[in-house]
Amino acid sequence: ADTSGYAAPEQYASQAAFGTYTDVYGLAATLYYAIEGQMPPMATDVMLGARLEFRNAGQLQAGLEAGLKVKVDERPQTVRDLIELLEGTSVAPRVAAAVVTARDPTLAAFLYDQLRNFSFSG
Repeated sequence: ADTSGYAAPEQYASQAAFGTYTDVYGLAATLYYAIEGQMPPMATDVMLGARLEFRNAGQLQAGLEAGLKVKVDERPQTVRDLIELLEGTSVAPRVAAAVVTARDPTLAAFLYDQLRNFSFSG
């Protein structure tokens, strides 16, 4: 299976440093897939002008866009930072429901198990 849309741009570089911000990109890409039903474009394509398409994310779009920033310093630096961005939206409690209805049932089940451990306020 092609997983290139889940890789942060620093994973393509031979001398880039990886960190928790790399995991943030992967989580945001996974949430994007679960909510939008399609893989995000490759980070290298986004760097060349490809755009993320949003149809279902609603108020979660800003958090997902932040998590998928190609520049490391513009991205949330930890998964907790990303979750806090998502918690700040009034629709955040519906993330689990969006995950459950994702097109890939195995991915949906995994994400639901992961997300139910977080307390979304809103």
